[in-house]
Amino acid sequence: MFLPRREHGPHFFDCWPDSAGGQFGSGMGAQIGAARLLYGMGRSNALPKSFFGVVDEKHRVPRNNVIFIGVIVLVGSFFLTFEEGIGLLNFGALIAFMGVNAASFMHYFVRG
Repeated sequence: MFLPRREHGPHFFDCWPDSAGGQFGSGMGAQIGAARLLYGMGRSNALPKSFFGVVDEKHRVPRNNVIFIGVIVLVGSFFLTFEEGIGLLNFGALIAFMGVNAASFMHYFVRG
């Protein structure tokens, strides 16, 4: 904690609540986005519809998916370091973009 104060002055720690709030909001947005993706896959029977394709009647959100993603993130936070989490995120994004590009290639060039 000494280095940031020396490099950025005494007001460096005045902005940490904003940074923490931004990270919390970004994490919640990612969790809800992943939950809705799982809901869409459950609704179309790509995943078991009885668990992933259910919407909570009161709040109108895919409750099972939100809890499922939250448990995965909680367990992962206990076993992964920050650097390992970043590496896993980057590798997952690489695989996802490769899948999208492969699907586009198959759709437009192979199948016509």
